[in-house]
Amino acid sequence: MEQVVTACGVGRDTVYRRFPSKLALFGSAIRQIREDTDKRFADFSISRRGNGLERLRAAMRLYDVNLEPRLIAYRRIAFSEAAVVGKGLAQEPSPISDSLIELISEAQADGLLLPADPAEILRLLFDAVISGPVMRAMSVIGDEANVALQEQEFQSNWAMLIAGLEPR
Repeated sequence: MEQVVTACGVGRDTVYRRFPSKLALFGSAIRQIREDTDKRFADFSISRRGNGLERLRAAMRLYDVNLEPRLIAYRRIAFSEAAVVGKGLAQEPSPISDSLIELISEAQADGLLLPADPAEILRLLFDAVISGPVMRAMSVIGDEANVALQEQEFQSNWAMLIAGLEPR
């Protein structure tokens, strides 16, 4: 919190009045991140073109927001403060996840994906195209903004995962 006070260039009381604890500060940051992500998905939902699998792929690309330098920096802090951050922050239901599961189900109904549990497929997608790249970006200072590498990794991971999920 002292670093926040110093970085903001305001008085300690001003920061503590707005954020009485680390938990309140992290909660505010998480709400802002969620609002940014929800806006991206709302804009995406307006232009729904292609089959379920094509729209699922496009929706998963929206998760590049997770690789923005400010979010990588936030995650570094969150992991180092996991004991504090993990307590008291309620996990809200995600309408975005519900929409992605709906797209997976649609792709399955079209015969484009194996008939497996859509929630499990979504977990695999998150691990392959979001969580893994985010963890790698967190471990390399300065390279998280390399868009060409992010695109290459997404293309590679998506292709391998979808190949394993396509009906034979």
